[in-house]
Amino acid sequence: MNKKIVHITFILILILLLTYLTASTFAIWDKLTKSNNEIIEIGTGTILTKQVKIDGRNGKLVPKTCVLGPEDVHEVIFQYELKLSKETVKDLDLDVKIVNVKIGGRESLGKYVIIETFGINNNELVFQEQFVVNKNGTTVVLKISILEVDDQQIYELIKNQQITFDVVFTAYEKN
Repeated sequence: MNKKIVHITFILILILLLTYLTASTFAIWDKLTKSNNEIIEIGTGTILTKQVKIDGRNGKLVPKTCVLGPEDVHEVIFQYELKLSKETVKDLDLDVKIVNVKIGGRESLGKYVIIETFGINNNELVFQEQFVVNKNGTTVVLKISILEVDDQQIYELIKNQQITFDVVFTAYEKN
């Protein structure tokens, strides 16, 4: 009887340890990226501009080669679920353009920001520049990271600065 209690106690401790390790691993992984999701309705001929701001609330964006501090992240992810405002006969082409990229309000420093557009195919992120939106909608994912800067003066100008840019969604009928 005593062996049985020790065996059950050992199994319970292992289960608790496994649960703790799983939760802490997810927490660490979750701190590497910050996500922001938004649902947008769009229709034929629509041009919609979303202003995006990355500041301390999203985590401090640092280059991938840097060691992360407690508030640092290597990338910030924005996910947009685009739905049609009304049903259409044809699928709509959807252009996604990134404009007015600035660091600390300076457009000249925007070249140090990397913004990549992705779609989702079979639950996988797929690099994409042209999108199609239909009755099922579509998902546009933006991955924002920052370039490694060798010049100390440039680094001082961009560190801990707010990053802003506009995402322009344009929907139109295919020809």
